[in-house]
Amino acid sequence: MNPILPCMAGASMLLSLTACVDDKYDLSNVDTTVKIPVNDLALPVNLEPVLLENLFNIDPDDPNCQMKVVNGEYAMSQQGNFESDPIEIESISLGHPHVNGSVNVINIASPVSRAQNMTQVSYALRSDEREFTYESSYVSNYIRGVDNVTCQLTLTMDIRFAELEGKVNKVRYSDMRIQLPKGLVNVTIDGAESNYDKQSGVATVAQYQESGNSVRITVHATGADIAYLETLGEATFTPSATDDSNGHIAVKGEMYLLSGNLTVSPEDIAISNISALPSQITMYVDYTIADTYVTSFSGKINYNITDVDIPAAELNNLPDVLTQESTDLKLENPQIYLTLTNPLSNYGLKAVTGLKITSQRTGKPNREFLLDKDIVFDSKVTPGGVFKYVLSPKNPEVRIAGYENATWIEYAEISDVMSGEGLPNRILFDLVNPHVPTQPVSDFVLGVSAGRINGEYDLMAPLGMKQGSQIIYTDDVDGWNSEDLDHCTIERLNLTMTASSDVPIDIKLTGYPIDTEGNRINTADGEPININGAIIPPNASNVPINVYTTAIIPSGSKLNGIKFVATAVATEENSAPLTPDMQFILDNIHVTVTGYYLKDLDE
Repeated sequence: MNPILPCMAGASMLLSLTACVDDKYDLSNVDTTVKIPVNDLALPVNLEPVLLENLFNIDPDDPNCQMKVVNGEYAMSQQGNFESDPIEIESISLGHPHVNGSVNVINIASPVSRAQNMTQVSYALRSDEREFTYESSYVSNYIRGVDNVTCQLTLTMDIRFAELEGKVNKVRYSDMRIQLPKGLVNVTIDGAESNYDKQSGVATVAQYQESGNSVRITVHATGADIAYLETLGEATFTPSATDDSNGHIAVKGEMYLLSGNLTVSPEDIAISNISALPSQITMYVDYTIADTYVTSFSGKINYNITDVDIPAAELNNLPDVLTQESTDLKLENPQIYLTLTNPLSNYGLKAVTGLKITSQRTGKPNREFLLDKDIVFDSKVTPGGVFKYVLSPKNPEVRIAGYENATWIEYAEISDVMSGEGLPNRILFDLVNPHVPTQPVSDFVLGVSAGRINGEYDLMAPLGMKQGSQIIYTDDVDGWNSEDLDHCTIERLNLTMTASSDVPIDIKLTGYPIDTEGNRINTADGEPININGAIIPPNASNVPINVYTTAIIPSGSKLNGIKFVATAVATEENSAPLTPDMQFILDNIHVTVTGYYLKDLDE
């Protein structure tokens, strides 16, 4: 039955009376508008219990869903992985220095008889001193100190005796002392057994044999002790002054023949008589110092890790209840689970980084949340090169799988990462100044990649709401509209009900009247009409609630129902995680209207 029909009975009787009037009377000026008071007219209401499980409507099989149930609680979840540029320090190129040759006149070691029965001829050898310098002005700015280097050094002496050409088939060298650079490592001489003294730089060769009138002495070494040479003033290293400049290294060296004997026996000559060999010969020496590259070094290092591109967390697949413009989440204990790999752990090097999280909202300023301490991944503390961390305001009692023994770092600021006018569109993660601080290193390989910093993160934000958080839920009670109701001016729309809730935070119940299009109804002056609010306390049970409109609803507003707005608000005293089995119920709802019915009976 239409709720307005009983109010129409008086109007029907009035119509009957007017029908009995003599038609000779002129009734054209009679006002046929009827105004009938309406008192406590009841309107139909049916509102189902609100279960959070239905409100969030999570599909556990949707891999893209960013809301999950973790340990029985709702939590926003987002994962990502990342890596840095390859970590590599350029090798040091030491170009070949030029060394001038030498010419020395060599005499027979002692006067000898020119008798036919001479048994051998011996010459005392010595060449002029020669010095050179290996240097480079292109040492990486990441190299901060050099103690020793690994490189393939090749030094060559070509010795020739012009006067012996065509006169000897073979000569013997003995007791040779060759001056080489000091501080060399693993010195060898082709074709001879030798001993090398690092402090003096002298190599000794007891016996060496060559054919003809010339000899090539080739010396090899695999590195140099730069720290020792610096104590002698024969090496210098100057690190770069700025990040965009280079360091400089210079290493001095010597190479010449300190002493030695050249001996020719009768059986070694190409002439008829050994006594015909000259008593004085000229020794020509040419030097070749080959290019070399420092392929590893020990000393001090630092390194700026670049291009760590962490994918943003795009918050585009959340339940509708969380995407309202008025949603504001101050999370009790959001957690970032972070894994970092340090390829430099093999060298015993630690790396350091800061962390910044930025929340972005379309058309609004970004909010930044900076971790107030560095993350240090130190292989001396955690061997193996894989480091796991949990960053959160409080150390969580239950962690996700794989992070049971991870290092906890306090990160109080991220409680507000979701807070603001509506949830962020995206969350950005940035490593702040990731670097290897200056520290000692041994045998660091140059010119090849040492690997990359790799990582992955898992953002887990349980909906444990702190003071100031709010989640908005709306629901419509409609279907009231009728032609008769459109003729009612409603002075007061009153709602009584009982409320029950096991949600652990306050729920503020408000609302406003809506028309047949679902739009908010305004007063005759165009001001929006509200329903005064009521608070449903945490864990309420059949708490009586009375709310009502705050202004007159004009006739013709096409009133069709009420939009209830339930705002879950966390206070200092009331905050806890939300779980799927929580619900709030509005029951025993009675809606009555008071006002008047106004209609022209001629219509």
